[in-house]
Amino acid sequence: MQPNPLPNLVVQPVFDLPLAILQARRTINPRSPLYEGIQTTPWLANYKPIALPKFNRKFDPHQLNMSLEAAVASARGNDIVLAKSFVIAAEGDALAWYSMLKPNIVYSWENLQDKILANFKGFFSESMMSIDLFQCK
Repeated sequence: MQPNPLPNLVVQPVFDLPLAILQARRTINPRSPLYEGIQTTPWLANYKPIALPKFNRKFDPHQLNMSLEAAVASARGNDIVLAKSFVIAAEGDALAWYSMLKPNIVYSWENLQDKILANFKGFFSESMMSIDLFQCK
């Protein structure tokens, strides 16, 4: 028998219990940045995930948000699915950043978007136009 790779999560074998009981038994990862309500919300039955865009700090966070929203919406997902899917889309520095967030700090997709933009916006410069220079005071 192999050791549990995630010692803080309780793994219980269940075979012939009704779905409602299984969902009630979902375990909560106390270190996850996702709010407990998001963690325990089941994935939508009609959600058919496709390849999600990958995100690390080399990519524009605005572009990631638009691409991730489009990919999840096209697969019949919602805002909870978006929040849960970020950990799948994140890699490298973005995944390390996500894993360092405080537990239970992300309570919605919009909240996570704000955190992504606040953390990664400094890595990209927005294109400027001459009118932007004239507006400097």
